[in-house]
Amino acid sequence: MRYPVAGALALVLLIALAAAFFAGAEQTTKPRQVLCSFWSEFIFAQSVAQGVSDIQLQLLMPVGGGCDHGYSLTPADLTKISGADLIIANGQLESFLPRVREAFPHKAIVTTADAVVLLPDEFAAHNDGDGEHHGTYNPHTWLGILNAVVMVDRIRIAFDRLLPAHSREFAANTTAYQQRLLALRGEYLAAASEFKSRKIVTFHNSFSYLARELDLDVIGTVMEVPGIAPTAAEIEALVRKIRESGAVAIFSEPAFPPRVAEMLAAELKMKVHSLDTGGNTEPTPAAYEEMMRANLKVLVEALGAR
Repeated sequence: MRYPVAGALALVLLIALAAAFFAGAEQTTKPRQVLCSFWSEFIFAQSVAQGVSDIQLQLLMPVGGGCDHGYSLTPADLTKISGADLIIANGQLESFLPRVREAFPHKAIVTTADAVVLLPDEFAAHNDGDGEHHGTYNPHTWLGILNAVVMVDRIRIAFDRLLPAHSREFAANTTAYQQRLLALRGEYLAAASEFKSRKIVTFHNSFSYLARELDLDVIGTVMEVPGIAPTAAEIEALVRKIRESGAVAIFSEPAFPPRVAEMLAAELKMKVHSLDTGGNTEPTPAAYEEMMRANLKVLVEALGAR
């Protein structure tokens, strides 16, 4: 069958428009790729995006990878970064983030630590300037529960910009999760009001934000720099400080060998307790709450009740 020229052109245009329409429809239904740098960011993002199939979340730093302060990117990581529509990072934890910004200047990156009142980083004086240090502020923001509440809201705002059509779902999910976090904080405050002592020694400066929230006094750390064992002189000075302060609890962390903490405890005839900072278990939506409730039990055991 022959078509007039005008009719043939019209048919070609119709086919092209139809193809463009269906291609556009396919693009709009393709999930947006969101890459979360760390365990806590992934959990918070899951809670905000729950039930929204238009977002696909990925985790960058592997679970159980040990100390994340000096994490080095792999070629596979760079592929994930390249394909991400949005990157959610802590902003103080990731030593590699400046290089990512330089390599991908137009990549959308949201840093959750910018939402909180930051504490100074006691490790800053030990930075040798090689660019591998995580920053001048304490990066462990997620371990303060009020911090977590506002960090979650920062993720909601980022998701609103990425997928405004799902704004109501993001808002409802965020509110529900924040209410659970505030209930968790209530449990902490109720327990802390009964602590017999508030002076503690942590493995490194990971619990400074939680200590601020509970009015605990961190009088020292087992390791000033994660992964670098203290010298004999530093151990001697810490033992003296513990005795003078009357601190009653020494804490280790699952990601680090407890040998140095156990040596201190043996010298002082104290018990070592373990507090988890996250990143060691699968990042399920409930993992943060489960970890923090387990930490609360440890604090109650270590600090006692009146």
